[in-house]
Amino acid sequence: MVGGNRWGETGYYIEPTVFTHTTPDMSIVREEIFGPVTISIPFSDENEVIEAANDSEYGRMLPTISTATQGNIALLNFGGSGMIGSN
Repeated sequence: MVGGNRWGETGYYIEPTVFTHTTPDMSIVREEIFGPVTISIPFSDENEVIEAANDSEYGRMLPTISTATQGNIALLNFGGSGMIGSN
């Protein structure tokens, strides 16, 4: 995990947080989270990403970070997510 520390002196605020070493069966992956929180799951190819995106009852943001330009283009053309971002 990166981040997740308390932010500020009052209220219930946390700094932006990235959960790493997650698996598709974890509740943090399967359930909706509100706040400055995201997860990171490595995939072998874009088909795995699309399969995981379709295995959810929620509309999701699908951010991608890849050195494989063609893989990112395939995901951008997927269109099965509420919002798709590519870096």
